[in-house]
Amino acid sequence: MPHTVWQFLGPGSGDAFAEGRRGLSEDQESAIYRGQRLPEPLPDVEIVYLSEGRIGNLIGSSFSAFVVSPAVRALLDPATPVQFVPVRLRRRASGYAIMNLLAHVPCLDTERSDYERMPGHPDRLLAVRRLVLHEIPADAPALFHMAELPGAILVRADLRAGLEALDSVGEFVEVEDFTWGMV
Repeated sequence: MPHTVWQFLGPGSGDAFAEGRRGLSEDQESAIYRGQRLPEPLPDVEIVYLSEGRIGNLIGSSFSAFVVSPAVRALLDPATPVQFVPVRLRRRASGYAIMNLLAHVPCLDTERSDYERMPGHPDRLLAVRRLVLHEIPADAPALFHMAELPGAILVRADLRAGLEALDSVGEFVEVEDFTWGMV
């Protein structure tokens, strides 16, 4: 089943964007970005600055986390390994959480993709100009990080359809149209 890259919208898109937060350390931010489980007790996180715009089912953030509504949480298959970190939206809607996606699937076709590795860090990508994937295993979860590029979250077509039925869930970029970093 085909996959696309799921991205949140940034400031100025018409959707609210979390630009300030309290209660999340840099190490915790990094762990969420990389899809590593946070130890209990979970941090007490508050979004202290939310830009103007619609508060939809996905709120992007300056700290690269997906802040999702209860409706998005309900769509995820119970088999999808995810940790939800409750978050308070200052003077706004409740029930939102940071989605800490714990699934990683190695799928970058290094022969056919056009990319550049970060100097001194051979395990990190600096730029992706053309993304080509290996076949995604049939038992892969509906939502996962690319193991080679944790900032890229891939979503299976059936889950994408469910997400698109909700209001304001960011955007879905076809793999062949996806670029990353300093291209």
